[in-house]
Amino acid sequence: MSNSKCVRFLDLAVTDRSERAILMNKLDDILSRGQIVLGPEVAEFELSTASYCGRKYSIAVGSGTDALILSIKAMHFPPGSEIITTPLSWVASVNAIVLNGLVPVFADIDETLTIDCSTVEPLISKKTVGILAVDFAGHPSNYSMLNQICDTHSLTLIQDASQAFGARDDLGYCGKHGEISAVSHNSMKTLASFGEAGSVLTDNEELAERIKILRYAGTINKEDCVMPSYNSRMDTIQAAFLLHRLKSLDQVIAKRNSTAQIYIENLPREIGLPLTASNTLRHAYYTFQIFSERRDDLHHMLDSRGIETKIQHRLLIPQHQYYLGNFRGNFPFGKEVVRKSLCIPCSEKITTEDQHYVLEMIEDCCRELKMDELR
Repeated sequence: MSNSKCVRFLDLAVTDRSERAILMNKLDDILSRGQIVLGPEVAEFELSTASYCGRKYSIAVGSGTDALILSIKAMHFPPGSEIITTPLSWVASVNAIVLNGLVPVFADIDETLTIDCSTVEPLISKKTVGILAVDFAGHPSNYSMLNQICDTHSLTLIQDASQAFGARDDLGYCGKHGEISAVSHNSMKTLASFGEAGSVLTDNEELAERIKILRYAGTINKEDCVMPSYNSRMDTIQAAFLLHRLKSLDQVIAKRNSTAQIYIENLPREIGLPLTASNTLRHAYYTFQIFSERRDDLHHMLDSRGIETKIQHRLLIPQHQYYLGNFRGNFPFGKEVVRKSLCIPCSEKITTEDQHYVLEMIEDCCRELKMDELR
């Protein structure tokens, strides 16, 4: 079946003329001043994101991956130490552990698609120094339980809020949890740059100062290297654009939640959905996940009907070639999730008409595939 209609999964184009004019004016101002890296907009962005998340400090860096790498590097964990984490994430979260000379250990996930806290404690060993929680798809991890586990076992909690900036639970906004939080602001995220950018957030002044050193090749005053590191400064242009987009972030997430609620209420019962924890006050809906035993068939059929869908992860991280069989962990539910999960369009740009078309076509596909009820 072919169809001329197209429902984009995520449209990054800026088509609104007034919005383009604002962004171009900001670009022109920065180019005229010549402060291309770490200009005043970067410091303003740091203050604004720290305030938004309820943190004392925010340090702007070059990408979300850098935010993770530098956050773990700043902890000075002994080489060979273990960090327990989730198997379901973009591989950068676990790469950040390995690139710091540490060993990832994989817990399972629960029905919110975040780390299953009940599977964490059996994995704790004498080498365990921390837990890296990933707020997958925009849903906060169970930080009440994670805090309790870390307090009991004297572990450091690190938050990867890359997919969840703007989400919040009963403890606060994503970016506030743990000893340190890493955030991605790349062009696909809720608070999106026009390239790569990231933030590190913490309440620890010593850690904040360490991150500032680490983001600039490990130097103090741009001269004296005190700990070898990377060049990971944020471009002034990205900071300026992010500052502008931060003003409308709450509206963006509200629109995504409204769209998600329509899906939840109207998707056919043959389609499965993740759970949202009762203490999640606002989901970020970086992606909207659905589950189907006929996932691949549904993916191809929706594509033929002009609906862009994405399989966010076909593999868990420990199933990647490099990690396969090398690390401890057990994750049976995670294996089920990556076999069934599919992301459907849920960005703030989707129109009511297009969303109804998505729902209509999913129902049509379910009938054609004669799928059994999942919910």
